[in-house]
Amino acid sequence: MDWPRSSISSVTESASLKAQSRSLTKQIINLKVAEKTVFLKTVRLPADVLEDVRKLYKEIQSLACVPCSVILLGIEDQVQIDASSDVDNLDVFVATKPSGISREELLDEFKALQAVRDLTAVCKTQHLYKPSWNKRVHCRMLEQAVRGCSGVEYYNITTARVIKELVPGNKYSKILKQKMIDYAITLGPPLISESQVITRLAASPRPLHRTINPSDYSPLCYNPIAINIETKSPNGGKEHGEVQLSIWVMAYFNRLRVLTQNPVPITLPLILVLDEHWKLLFACDREGEIQIIDAVDFGTTADIVGCYAILKALRLVVGWAKDTFLEWFRERVLMPE
Repeated sequence: MDWPRSSISSVTESASLKAQSRSLTKQIINLKVAEKTVFLKTVRLPADVLEDVRKLYKEIQSLACVPCSVILLGIEDQVQIDASSDVDNLDVFVATKPSGISREELLDEFKALQAVRDLTAVCKTQHLYKPSWNKRVHCRMLEQAVRGCSGVEYYNITTARVIKELVPGNKYSKILKQKMIDYAITLGPPLISESQVITRLAASPRPLHRTINPSDYSPLCYNPIAINIETKSPNGGKEHGEVQLSIWVMAYFNRLRVLTQNPVPITLPLILVLDEHWKLLFACDREGEIQIIDAVDFGTTADIVGCYAILKALRLVVGWAKDTFLEWFRERVLMPE
């Protein structure tokens, strides 16, 4: 399903930034970078998803339908006590094989997810704004997702800015440049050689020679972003979050085209978080357009089982990044033909 084909010409120069932003959000269809329009599409069949992320999509879709084995064996007793009033039969959610993770680590993870669940309730009942959700809930979940993953980090990049040459240079550029995603999960040493990245950047035109990503915020310069995340509090709105992801994706694909080819032959996973609800999307570069594929809602931090489901889904996406994205980046970006 495409976004409404309405014009953004109704936004005037004299309108306030807030009014411009609202109009832009409603009429994102005509935003273009490198003459490409962004379209939002919905997955109906696995075939609607490109092959490089199809297995990932199927795994998370299955997880979203029935979150089987999301609770690792060895901590189910604590989860049962905690969730006794919310879950009739916990067995379906518990893994059947040992994970090899120590009881102490499992307990630490359980306590972290308890905190995520409890702080979700606090944010909801107190009607807290996005910065509080980010600090109290979302960053805790992301911290668990990358825990123990050598070379994988997450960063809060809310205040980072896109390099101006990578966003549309029209009269709306001031608005566009202020829109930024909240978090990025990156790959770095030892997965990727920093010296190889620096060597590759030397061939880029100024000012793109400073960073492999669409922003020159220091942590992003040499560590490619594999997973792009935007968060919204209840009053922020799903549509506005999709706009910010779209603008970021346009800039990112522009950056990658300079490094590789047009269209960029890799699908980018996107995650949109609306208060306690987590959603997976994909971004695909095409000859004449960029597609944002609305894939699957995969969990809620409102209950402990939902927290475990989100954590497993995030780890699946991180696994994809360490496998598919990393291989592509090494072969097509660091060692182009």
